[in-house]
Amino acid sequence: LGGSDDAKASAKDTAAAQTATTEQAAAVSKPTAKVSLNKLGQDKIKATVYTTYNNNPQGSVRLQWQAPEGSKCHDTSFPITKYAEKNDKTWATVTVKQGNNFCSGKWTAN
Repeated sequence: LGGSDDAKASAKDTAAAQTATTEQAAAVSKPTAKVSLNKLGQDKIKATVYTTYNNNPQGSVRLQWQAPEGSKCHDTSFPITKYAEKNDKTWATVTVKQGNNFCSGKWTAN
């Protein structure tokens, strides 16, 4: 009689352990993102980012602007705010003039 009660508890424990393992495995996948760039006027570039977080927390995805090589301009990077788990759309701009220096050349965003 007592043996069957233990068997039921073990089945519940096993199911809970499998659920926890599945949740942990889902969190291990890296976030994915697609970035597109558009020129805005004379001195700005806009990056539009579509992110799927794959159960990762806010702050796990960063947008990095890379200034043109040899331009004496600075790269910049910051975390993207998470609004949705899938197909999360956000955007950011960069000004291609830093101080008195126009940052001519190819800008990239990762």
